[in-house]
Amino acid sequence: MSEDTMRSRKPLRCEVCGVEDGVKKVFYRKPFGQYLCDKHNCQMQTKGRITNPSPRGCFDKNDYVVKDHVVYMNLYNRQEEVVCVVKFDERFLDDLKDRKWRPIWKTNKYYAITIGSPESGLSHEYMHRIIAKLAGMDLGG
Repeated sequence: MSEDTMRSRKPLRCEVCGVEDGVKKVFYRKPFGQYLCDKHNCQMQTKGRITNPSPRGCFDKNDYVVKDHVVYMNLYNRQEEVVCVVKFDERFLDDLKDRKWRPIWKTNKYYAITIGSPESGLSHEYMHRIIAKLAGMDLGG
């Protein structure tokens, strides 16, 4: 393929959610006759239909909004709806942002959990201790 052809080629997009190749893998699926991202390809292979047209997947990083030195982190359920917002001080963002946080429902409210390894010293209990130390900050739910 010539350099001009490569430069003029449009980026591939998932025909369901519109996500571009490079953000997530997108490839042509001959059995379905469509360009699909991994998420929608998996849905077609396992269920034979698209069950959720959203581009957001369970392995996507958490999204953060920083406002007045307070960080708001959205936690999503399997239907990709925000079920709780975790609030914490901006100074803890570097410690918490590289992990994938998920909500769990326990004792009538949501909690944030992550996969913590003993050698990292970081677990959901660590985050709960951080939040508990901050006056006026707690897990929404």
